[in-house]
Amino acid sequence: MLYRVLTSRAASRRFELISCCRTWALHCRRITSHSDVHIASAIGSQSEGLGSLNCQQVVFLLDEVSRAGFRDPDLWGRYASRALTEVSTCSMDELCSIVRALCRADFSKRSLLNAVCRRLRAEAHKLSPRSLAQVVSDLRKLNHLDGPLLSLLVGSRTIVMSHFRTFDLPLVLCAFAQVSFRDEVQIHRLGQELCSRSGELTPSVITATFYSLALLDCGKDGTAAHLLCNYIPRVIGDASSRELVNLAFAIVILDLHAAEILSYILEQLARQSTMIGCREAHALHIIDCCVTSPEAFRPEMRASFLADPTSVSRCTDALQHIAGVIQDVPVNYAVSGSKLQKRLGRFLDRLSLPHRAEAMIGPYVLDYMLPLKIAIEVDGFKHFYSFSRRLTAKSKLKLRVLKALGWHVVSLPHFEWLPKTQDERLAYLACQIEDVSGKPLAEIRRGGGCSSSSSGGACSSRIGELV
Repeated sequence: MLYRVLTSRAASRRFELISCCRTWALHCRRITSHSDVHIASAIGSQSEGLGSLNCQQVVFLLDEVSRAGFRDPDLWGRYASRALTEVSTCSMDELCSIVRALCRADFSKRSLLNAVCRRLRAEAHKLSPRSLAQVVSDLRKLNHLDGPLLSLLVGSRTIVMSHFRTFDLPLVLCAFAQVSFRDEVQIHRLGQELCSRSGELTPSVITATFYSLALLDCGKDGTAAHLLCNYIPRVIGDASSRELVNLAFAIVILDLHAAEILSYILEQLARQSTMIGCREAHALHIIDCCVTSPEAFRPEMRASFLADPTSVSRCTDALQHIAGVIQDVPVNYAVSGSKLQKRLGRFLDRLSLPHRAEAMIGPYVLDYMLPLKIAIEVDGFKHFYSFSRRLTAKSKLKLRVLKALGWHVVSLPHFEWLPKTQDERLAYLACQIEDVSGKPLAEIRRGGGCSSSSSGGACSSRIGELV
């Protein structure tokens, strides 16, 4: 009956179309998959009806269809194209609703998002704290948020932290972490506001906050240490497997006295090891390498770990148990080579140095591997925090792990490499390789091939042997 109404001429009238959309959204989960496709197609195919909707009705349509869970990309393309024509007349709340609908549908139309972001930049001061937190979270999930936009949205007004809901605060922190924007003043204010709401902190809020602070390398202002001592021990028993992995990974990144808490987290994780997925398995591989080679920890954490053999034993036993459970979990070591990285091979050829690109060492993929356990890492823009020359916490961790495994790591920052001429780059590369390895190029050339097994660089961790 509903399909007949939608396909009738009357359905092209805007108010009836909206009514049908509401009815379809409410009943979407009660009808068959076949009918679902026909009904959504009827809504999307009414070009005359869509064209006659005003701004509020377009926003309502996107909201209802996204809540109903429909994901057809062709129809969402029509909806988004129609919404694009209304961006200039939408209110801030309506713009946020459009982004929210796209996020629910996991549909990204760049032209629409660009138009929305232009409005947000121009009128960011009109956003409420709630809308600000939600829109930056949604843009982050749609991979359409960058440091300059986040800086403008957060810095466009004097934010009153008490106006944020407790759940909104970690959303903003996660956005800072996602775009690697290390605004220490705003991050400190967000962290302090969260710590002041002790009675409202749930395991997910605490975990998201602590993990974001770690990714932002903000462990020295006291917020991360306060969470570690006063809140994290209370939530370990209620945290999910993913939250436990994030907590453990954050501890590995930060430089805190946390060996005992790390052991408790890993023991609890061992009890939930059947819930571990591929993403968590990769993070656990890195954690296991740090436990196996404590030199990968930062100084305070390393001292805490080496001074507590009981915690070391608990960590080792827990990771051994986890390794046995997740041995069949596939791990996808994503490789995304940049143009800068790919062009470096030509310079290594000119230097007559044997090399291998994208070699797997421990839990990481090296950009280039040379003989005598020499690794070359091309540090592009994503390896640094926005508007700075400071390596991200993850990039620092990778360097520490590789060095703990006995590798000589040559880092080539983009801001030092790109301004040079071709000849200057060649000389710079040769000098860096010799300085880091302590060996002349002639000896490196005689070093033989580039095999991770023959060079002894593979991580001997329990999880590394399995995944």
